[in-house]
Amino acid sequence: MTASYDRMQRVSTWGAVVVSLLLIVAGWYALQLKFGTEYVENWLPANTPTRVAYTDFSRRFGGDQVLLLTWSEANLQDSRLQSAYDQLEQLRQQNPDWPIVSITHSLQTVEKLQEKLHGLSQAAAIRRLAGQAVGADGSSFIAIQVRGLQPKERDQMIAALYQLARGLGIANRDIVIAGEPYQTHIVDFYSRLSVERFVPLSVLLAMVAAWLCLRSWRLTLMVMALAGLGQMLGMALISATMGQMGAIMIVVPTLLFMLTLSASVHLVNYYVDCRHSGLSHPGLRALKMGAWPCFLSALTTSFGFISLVVSDLEPVFQFGLLAGIGILVTTLILLLLFVPATRIQAIGHREQPDEYFRPFRWAEGLIALTSGRSWTIIAVTLLVCSAAAWGLPRLQTTTRFDGMFDEGHPSVRSLRWVESRLGPIETMEFLITFPEQQPDVDLIDQLAVVQQLQAAINSQSSVHSTFSAINLLPSLPLRHGSRATIQRSVYRKVITDDLGTLESAQLISTKQSGTSWRITARFKTSQDDQFHQLKSELQAVAQRQLESQIESPAQRPTLEITGLRTVIETANSVLMQDLISSFATAFLLITPAMMLLVRSFWGGLLIMIPNILPVVLVFGVMGWALIPLDVASILTASVALGIAVDDTLHCVYWFLRSRKAGASLQGASAEAIRHCGRAMWFTTLISTCAMLPFIFCEFLPTGKFALLLILILMSAIIGDLLLLPAMMSSRLGRWMGPATNHDNSAA
Repeated sequence: MTASYDRMQRVSTWGAVVVSLLLIVAGWYALQLKFGTEYVENWLPANTPTRVAYTDFSRRFGGDQVLLLTWSEANLQDSRLQSAYDQLEQLRQQNPDWPIVSITHSLQTVEKLQEKLHGLSQAAAIRRLAGQAVGADGSSFIAIQVRGLQPKERDQMIAALYQLARGLGIANRDIVIAGEPYQTHIVDFYSRLSVERFVPLSVLLAMVAAWLCLRSWRLTLMVMALAGLGQMLGMALISATMGQMGAIMIVVPTLLFMLTLSASVHLVNYYVDCRHSGLSHPGLRALKMGAWPCFLSALTTSFGFISLVVSDLEPVFQFGLLAGIGILVTTLILLLLFVPATRIQAIGHREQPDEYFRPFRWAEGLIALTSGRSWTIIAVTLLVCSAAAWGLPRLQTTTRFDGMFDEGHPSVRSLRWVESRLGPIETMEFLITFPEQQPDVDLIDQLAVVQQLQAAINSQSSVHSTFSAINLLPSLPLRHGSRATIQRSVYRKVITDDLGTLESAQLISTKQSGTSWRITARFKTSQDDQFHQLKSELQAVAQRQLESQIESPAQRPTLEITGLRTVIETANSVLMQDLISSFATAFLLITPAMMLLVRSFWGGLLIMIPNILPVVLVFGVMGWALIPLDVASILTASVALGIAVDDTLHCVYWFLRSRKAGASLQGASAEAIRHCGRAMWFTTLISTCAMLPFIFCEFLPTGKFALLLILILMSAIIGDLLLLPAMMSSRLGRWMGPATNHDNSAA
């Protein structure tokens, strides 16, 4: 026995040396970590039809990504509009690496239209441009069309906009900036702010909770140091593989901190038991007892994470892969460093009974409850889960920016100002393409089709405004008569001369495959499912209009609907698919591990019931309450299943151990509660405290993720301390371990 412990000691020592050297490298990578969130259009695979269409649209028309800069009471008479435009043009020349497609302002666009259409009044020009280049009441803005902005360029540009506006004497509270690049910038900013504000507080609360549980500063500092290494490793993995951490990945280091802390507390629980019993080599004995359940816990938890790699959304895929690898690596490091850590914390500590060893005070009450009312507990739990499960089909998803912050947040206030003064910023792009092989369909005929189609779209009550080349051209000439022939000839020359201007304005695209005209429709929806309905309705209206104008399918132009909002809609549908597929994958990966643990097919399925309980309960309630799921919320289902399994494995491990020693079902269940109940409660309490500060994060998806995880942790501890022992002490426990002669037939 001594030789075995000597070997373990040598392996642990050399392993600690190697790990310490690797941690230096990991620390360096962690310090290099930067923040940067990918644009939504880059979340989907490159070959996704929606993304392919949007990429082609962006290449041909410059995209629909625009930064809007304005301020309260900005109008066409405001001289600061031209000053801001001139300064932006200078900045553009000074920063040629900024991928700016164009810069325009409302007054410039109105004047150009008046110049082009001689005799057109300013009021008439505003009516033509309302909702696109100017507000209906004359509210004005500067539009910066960009393409492929990197986080650094985007942040520099937005910082320059604020500085420029302040230089014009505009107060911060009056500056209004909007657009998808600005929204991504805000998400990154508050993700970084969340780390700076809440991670130190998270660590502090976890430390206080650990001390209240362990009643020893030595052990508290030890588990916190080991958990901190897990957090650092998470940051290093993200830095080494991705180079930057976006809003989704921000929770990975904290999750690894929490999971490493949980495993550390379980090992410390074994260590304290060994010390209290007066056994030699308590650190090595604790490692020998806890290594296998800790490894199984890490493996099953990683299955929960890795199940997310089935997602088609790149941030979700990256989250699952890195978190899955991270938990395995951090657990290995924990097992290698645990024995040296116990020896270090014991330096100068006199050999005496541990004053911080206290039996789990609720153990005997839980034992009496779960053994005496096992079937009642099982029935009530299953009834509650069934009721919650009816809410699952009502779950909805969202990726809306105005759902990421409170209504009073400055970025949301800016968005509302733009919507009320200038019009909605949500757009849908209609592309009408006339094949080049139709020479009898000239430009005037094409414009007539576009005009009628635009009128049909604009007539829908859900559409705020539309814009196309029609808004910048004179009225179409008459179709019949000698006078009409002359008018059409003149008009055709005007259009031909203006093709270059229309192309530079991204309203038309000519290529070998044909001529494409762009109609931009602006609208406002309050929920994502409304967009899906609106898109279907407008597509049907547009298709009917084209069919009524051109009867021959061979002569009919093709219609395509695209735009960033369609990409977001696709991401939404993928989110719901991911929730189902990733959870199913996690279940299929974790359940066989449980079956192998108990050497029983049905026993493995029974053990999974307490682990499914928290997910069904929390997500079912969200469905009943119609609380939408965002990207961060989707992650919690598979993550929660992996976390819940952690405590379950330790409890089942002690149950099986007692059963092999000949204990009855109720006796083995009682032993499992006595040995693991304290550590299970401690890990839940400490993990909850670690996540608690993030609830107050201004970035609501992070706050919702933290709240969901806390609720799931609380539900999981109920399942592990009530439902699981009740199942083990009942007749169902016969499936969870080897039968003995001491089984209580009345169980």
